[in-house]
Amino acid sequence: MYILNKKFLNIAQLLILLLTGIIFDSCKKNNYSVDLDTPKEAPEFAQFAPADRRQSRYYPIDVNNTPFKIPVGFTNISNEDREIKFTYTSRRAVQGTNYTSAQTILIPAGKAIDSLVFTGFYNQYPIGRRDTVVIKITDRKAVDRKDTFELVLERYCDVVLAQLGGEFAQTREFRSTGTLAYGPYTTFVENLTRTGPTSAEGFFVNLYDEGWNDIKFIMDWSNPANFSITVPRQATGKTGSSDVQFVRTSTGRVNTFSSCSSTFTVSLDLLGGNNDNVLSSGYRFVLAR
Repeated sequence: MYILNKKFLNIAQLLILLLTGIIFDSCKKNNYSVDLDTPKEAPEFAQFAPADRRQSRYYPIDVNNTPFKIPVGFTNISNEDREIKFTYTSRRAVQGTNYTSAQTILIPAGKAIDSLVFTGFYNQYPIGRRDTVVIKITDRKAVDRKDTFELVLERYCDVVLAQLGGEFAQTREFRSTGTLAYGPYTTFVENLTRTGPTSAEGFFVNLYDEGWNDIKFIMDWSNPANFSITVPRQATGKTGSSDVQFVRTSTGRVNTFSSCSSTFTVSLDLLGGNNDNVLSSGYRFVLAR
């Protein structure tokens, strides 16, 4: 009888231990799950926060001194107001003379991003003058490579097609590396025709200085900060195996024009052979008077 009771006690003790272990393990699992579900506070870093990765913009200053707004703020949201301070540097542009912008900005509680308002002065920018202003966050830890923003200031000029046609005696060509390849020589811009309120088309004549066909191009100035030129893929008229037989716009490169300086900058892929072999990518033409 004693032996049976002893066995019974041992079994009961074992069951109690197992149940205790299960309950304990269950408590640990529940607590662990709660810990995982608890959101951790995001680190606080200041940053310029444009919609893309570019930290540089062209700012054409119009006659109304329309300001340029730069998104800036923090990587998290706080329940307190937070201030960000800035410094401005430029080789020529002077704050208060050529432009104005705040030394600090206040990001209100509950917000992460606001705008730094930068205003250039149209009357301080005669045609041909261009300045670069570098704005830097100075008093906060910032996201890597997002503590600095660059603005290129220049007077905005209305597009007058009659002033953009004709002879360009200072045309030069540049390799994709930026080194001069050829020039200066003379090209022409002809048959400029408006195709919409902010678009036109025309032809480059004697581009490449090697007897090419006239090269058709399309102009678009719907975005005042980004005048663009597009050259559709087209034949040059050359047929030799080593000739440039076709050209097209080189994407991701500079393709623009300036009404202020009366210049065209066009980057092309030079193609040859039956399979459109790329002989040169991003080959740049700069047409100037």
